[in-house]
Amino acid sequence: MSNKVYDVLKFTALVIFPAVTACTGTILKALNVPCSDVVAIIMTAIDTCFGTIISKLSSDYKKKNQI
Repeated sequence: MSNKVYDVLKFTALVIFPAVTACTGTILKALNVPCSDVVAIIMTAIDTCFGTIISKLSSDYKKKNQI
C-alpha cells in the first residue's frame, strides 16, 4: 500500500466516517426515524473496525521497515 492510499484511508477513518455518522445519527433522531440509534451504532461499529484495520496495517508496515 502506498503512502497516498494509506493517508486517504486514515483520513477517511479518522475524519470522514465519524463526521458522517454523527451527522446521520443527529438528522435521523431529529426526524424521529425509528431505529435511528441502531443505525448510528452500526455506522460507529463499521468505522471502529475500519480504523482498527488501518492501525494494524500501519503497525505491520512499521515493524517490517525497522528490520
